[in-house]
Amino acid sequence: MEIDFREPHIIFACLITSLFFFALILSMEIFSPSATWWLMAGLSAAWFLLEHNLHREVSPSRVMWAAHMGIFLMLLCFLFYAGGSLLGLLRTSGSSFQVLSVPVELLFLSLFFGAAHYIYLPRAFDPVFSAMDVTFFAFFGAAWESLLIRNGMLAYYAWWTPTHALLAFGCAWVILHFVKYRFLTSK
Repeated sequence: MEIDFREPHIIFACLITSLFFFALILSMEIFSPSATWWLMAGLSAAWFLLEHNLHREVSPSRVMWAAHMGIFLMLLCFLFYAGGSLLGLLRTSGSSFQVLSVPVELLFLSLFFGAAHYIYLPRAFDPVFSAMDVTFFAFFGAAWESLLIRNGMLAYYAWWTPTHALLAFGCAWVILHFVKYRFLTSK
């Protein structure tokens, strides 16, 4: 399968990512950290709604499987941030409420982001698309965490560095692709 970067779907993904970063940078300069966390969760929910509307053929059962993927990403995110905090590798701040040191807004963000990503992915496995997607979101995640660090909403400790974050995001996205195409491929 060849990827056509002129397709509205691909252009939209690039546009929404750019808007996400622009809103994130702007909100960090204007709003409190708590408001910024909620804005990020809201943008993630907006991406889910836009993906759902962009793919009008999405059946209710596919939305249900997208929700399962969102829940899976939320659990993965929770395990990573709670584990990192318990091991003394990272700390988040500025959240309105935390669950075992994980911002509740981050859990909502990952829930909607995972569901949107499920709909965004092609139904059939494409190794080139998957490799590009994993690379893109690994760099996107590491850059996002760098912005959080710059604005005092996240801190790394001990041996954890942005390089480790890049690798962790890459591994997380490989896991998401594996789950999608190994267990949910016909959905």
